[in-house]
Amino acid sequence: MREAARIGMLLMVAMAAAPAFGEPIEWSHDVDAAWERTVREGRPLLLFITRSRCKYCVQMKTTTLVDAQVTDQVMSDFVPVAIDPQSDAELIKELNIKSFPTTLIVSPDALMLDQIKGYLPPVEFQKRLNRCRGSSTVHRPRSSRR
Repeated sequence: MREAARIGMLLMVAMAAAPAFGEPIEWSHDVDAAWERTVREGRPLLLFITRSRCKYCVQMKTTTLVDAQVTDQVMSDFVPVAIDPQSDAELIKELNIKSFPTTLIVSPDALMLDQIKGYLPPVEFQKRLNRCRGSSTVHRPRSSRR
């Protein structure tokens, strides 16, 4: 009986220490379809460019992009699309992406709202998302793709 109580207590402590996970982000992998949705819904495009064997990409996917507050905000305020350099090499070249991960936030008016290079922890990433919500300034992206 003592052993079962001890195991139960260990499980409770482990669950309390675990990171909070929100609903998973429903990533599109089709930039054109995501862009059409961005324009139609009037929400900014969140373009996450990642590589499979990239340490900081994995860190972003396993900490920041699973955080409950981040996932909730991404799903409610943005149109998320994730691609890798092999899936759309032409777009990666047009956007002059040289580091991974890179996260671009583009308004429905095709204005670049933010460009995040590398890993950001959840709190810092959410601050950047908050600055882009409802914003339509900064500069036009290099890509003419719409």
